[in-house]
Amino acid sequence: MQNPIRRALKLRFHAGSEVRVTVEGAKVPERTLRKLVPIYQEGAVDEDLLQEGRRALREWFERAGYFDAQVNYTTSDISAEKFRERVAHRG
Repeated sequence: MQNPIRRALKLRFHAGSEVRVTVEGAKVPERTLRKLVPIYQEGAVDEDLLQEGRRALREWFERAGYFDAQVNYTTSDISAEKFRERVAHRG
């Protein structure tokens, strides 16, 4: 049985003409995500902003009682067209 206090959260950032943020492993309200991940306010993506967002999300989970929460992120540089193509071919 999984400990309900432990959660691994994975964020994916797809960079290109459009930036997409995908959260896996937990539910984070869109409003909260936009507030905590600074790429939305800055309109840019760089390593410092990603790290700042990771820390902010981890602290948000800790305040909610998830003290062992792990927040990681990955980035990929694909065009929006290739992203749509890849999603369309999923079964």
